[in-house]
Amino acid sequence: FTLCLDDVVDYDYYEGAIDITSIINSCSADAAYTTIGGSADKNKGSTWNTGANGNYNRWFKFTASAATINATVDIGGAKGSQRRSQIAIWESDGTTEVASKRYVSDSEDITVGVVNLTPGNLYYISVDAYAGYYGTFTLCLDDVVDYDYFEGAVEITDINAWCSDDAAYTTIGGSADKTKGSCWNTGANGNYNRWFKFVAQSSDVTITVDIGGAKGTQRRSQLALWESDGSTQLDCQRYAADADDVSLSYSGLVTDNTYYISIDAYAGYYGTFTLCVDNIDEEYFSIADGNWNNLNTWSIVDHTGPPAASVPQSGDVVNIRGHEITVSGAQETAGLNMVIADDNTKLTINNAALTVRGKMEMTNSGENFTGQVVIQGSGNLIINDNALFTRGGGDSEFSVKLENSATLTVEKTMTWTSSAGTSADSELSLENTASVVVTDDCILDYSGGEKILFSAENDATISILRDLTLSSTAADKTNISLNDDSELKIGRNIVRGDPAYGNITCNDDSRLSFETNRFQQTIGATGGDGGDGIQIENLTINNTAPASPQVTLTGLVEISGNLTLTNGIIATTEDNILVIKDNATISGGSETSYIDGPLKKIGNDAFVFPVGDDGYFAQIAISAPGNATAEFVAEYIAESPDDRESKEESLVKVSGVEYWDLDRNTGTSPADDVFVTLYWADGSRSGIEDIVDLTVAHFDGSQWEDKGNGSTTGDESAGSITSEDKWTSFSGGTLGTKTPDNPLPITLVRFTARLDGTARVLIFWETSSEKNNNYFDVEKSSDGINFEAFATVPGAGNSNSTLKYDTEDTDLSGEIVYYRLKQVDYNGDYSYSNIAAIRLAEEAVESDCEMNVNPNPCIGKCYVVFQNCSQEEMSEVNISIFDGLGNQVFASATKTIEQGESSFVIDSENNYKPAVYIVRGSVNNQQYSKKVIIKN
Repeated sequence: FTLCLDDVVDYDYYEGAIDITSIINSCSADAAYTTIGGSADKNKGSTWNTGANGNYNRWFKFTASAATINATVDIGGAKGSQRRSQIAIWESDGTTEVASKRYVSDSEDITVGVVNLTPGNLYYISVDAYAGYYGTFTLCLDDVVDYDYFEGAVEITDINAWCSDDAAYTTIGGSADKTKGSCWNTGANGNYNRWFKFVAQSSDVTITVDIGGAKGTQRRSQLALWESDGSTQLDCQRYAADADDVSLSYSGLVTDNTYYISIDAYAGYYGTFTLCVDNIDEEYFSIADGNWNNLNTWSIVDHTGPPAASVPQSGDVVNIRGHEITVSGAQETAGLNMVIADDNTKLTINNAALTVRGKMEMTNSGENFTGQVVIQGSGNLIINDNALFTRGGGDSEFSVKLENSATLTVEKTMTWTSSAGTSADSELSLENTASVVVTDDCILDYSGGEKILFSAENDATISILRDLTLSSTAADKTNISLNDDSELKIGRNIVRGDPAYGNITCNDDSRLSFETNRFQQTIGATGGDGGDGIQIENLTINNTAPASPQVTLTGLVEISGNLTLTNGIIATTEDNILVIKDNATISGGSETSYIDGPLKKIGNDAFVFPVGDDGYFAQIAISAPGNATAEFVAEYIAESPDDRESKEESLVKVSGVEYWDLDRNTGTSPADDVFVTLYWADGSRSGIEDIVDLTVAHFDGSQWEDKGNGSTTGDESAGSITSEDKWTSFSGGTLGTKTPDNPLPITLVRFTARLDGTARVLIFWETSSEKNNNYFDVEKSSDGINFEAFATVPGAGNSNSTLKYDTEDTDLSGEIVYYRLKQVDYNGDYSYSNIAAIRLAEEAVESDCEMNVNPNPCIGKCYVVFQNCSQEEMSEVNISIFDGLGNQVFASATKTIEQGESSFVIDSENNYKPAVYIVRGSVNNQQYSKKVIIKN
């Protein structure tokens, strides 16, 4: 076997819980976690089975984004090999249970839901598998109330003899919630309810729970109908035999009142089921062109039947085929079907409102007639369910047109499908200030015929509150065209298939906005396949979701107009970069909205890069280059540059907490040499106490050079400094000072320990500057986890020179002892050093070894270098590299120290994903640790 050690707490301990706030309303990677090798830690869920082998927990934590959370352990296939899953949610102490759930059958996914969290508070999740069934699993979180709670009841809006998809729902994983039906059997395991609701369209309703075969695996079904309080029962039915479908019919509903349905399975018989609801009064069929409110327009028989004695009302379903119908006053219907056949089929809404309480469909299966919906003036079409526009052929217009200030609202998903047709596009068009709002997803699905085209003109707005999906089998067939100040708002993501077909074209000051308060969002590459792509003129980011970064780029994104940063942090990488093209601009930017990662600017514009890192907003600006083809890339890194000591004599020191990378990818000297401006938003953190003596420092590859103080703005708390000299080469830059008046604080330079003989350990540390440093606690541990202070050493308070400290430990026992340093400020703030481990069973060789990573960030190749090491012939050195979760990703072979030095190569291009890693080194029983940013 191979034996491995690391000193990072794993997530099988409560203290090592993985923060999963970022996956709220999404899932982890498939099979990302495992209970294999876990530990029995903290409390077990009150509902869990606890076998003889104990429980093997994995721990997670999240900050509540809403009062609700649903946590799901997803297993099976690619999702994971675990069985008999168990899950619990805890208060921040890890011992006060909020809710828990366990498996009913071996291979089921399980969900535990809570509806009374405090937004902003920290909560924990533990996951377990019953003894012997450990394995991998996927974890999902969402903050929408699930339908096993009364408050999360699924609303059924299409109640025209509606049935769900086969086996669409399940009682597996439900919760015991609200009142049980009076006729139900209630077993020892409780009841696992699922809740639904509907607004009555007529007085009569029939509800069926359909099971068996493709309909569902549930048995012993139980069903109840309730008033709007969920506690006043109207009717109740349950199984007679295990495999029965269960149905109830009730008369006496009050139109427009809300009613609830609860469904359960008797203990142990949980499974999937199909639900059917029928609550309509009458079906109406068009028989002539005319007004909706005209008796001669409709029949209740068929499209050739006699005129009806009434016109359609809110509880009726309307069928239009081969006629042109006009709505000129407020109307309601339970459902609307438009079939293009027999003749042109058209619905015109003229300065009026038509509410479709259920689903709307417009279908052309291959007829050469026009199919059209026109909304005029201030008209409004409201669809409370899905809207389906399906074209399977025909050579005539197939469209929805919004004129003037008209609106179209779809409360669920809007889908446009094209499989055949010629001559005319399938088109949704908006003019003037018209608007479309889709509460769920909008799908453009092309497999044949003419293109699907959405076009918006003259301040029109299309708002999609979840995903916009562009799915096509060919290029230039799913298109969105924005013109004349129009706007497309996206609430989650733009999804393109493979190949990445689909066009979004922004013209004439139009705008693409990513706007939400719930979802983390991704922005894919603007380029696509077959010439398709997303051409962005103006982009707005307004994302207030609780998890950061709120927006992540998954490809190269180009802006040709203006980027407006209102809310939300954008994460970029070297490959997935945001590019501001020539003459394009950025407005906004703050500590809650900046670019976290590299940002590219092309052109000869003076430009401010709104960059930041780790919650710090720290811009960098350049003066105007001479050429329109010049390209600059800037990034802010909220940590100390590695080499702070190599500097010109005029520099007393350079910052130890931050630096900027500024590269010139394209450009020539001297035409594209620029003055550089550095910004600080928190002078206390940046260590600025005298703005006059600040200077701009630039690393020229071998040392920090003084670029001078050409001008400053603001004051010590927040401001900027512009270099006196232009930059002629490009790399790292930071704040420098020419006098000791600016602390420019530094983290610890070095912390080491070594065994002196067999009776004591000598401990050394060094600072290059200090600010408000009260004292150091020197702590020790026998296990590397639990530390206690054994010595306190006063700090210097404020210092601008290199200071060295030491102490010793003579109370030695055991085989290994661990040491760390706790530095405490006057205000009580503190931070910890790296951990130094000493093996007491062996005498260490004295060494003043130093470990550094150069360059850092690491791009291409970088080197882990040990210097000033012991000259003993047998001195040996090795390194290991760990990712952000503490997983070891590299272990070197042992090398011998030669001439006091040794080095290892990190090849970032071949072996590592872009991220922050920890390099740990060992020389003569002394341990070293260094953070490295790897880019490729």
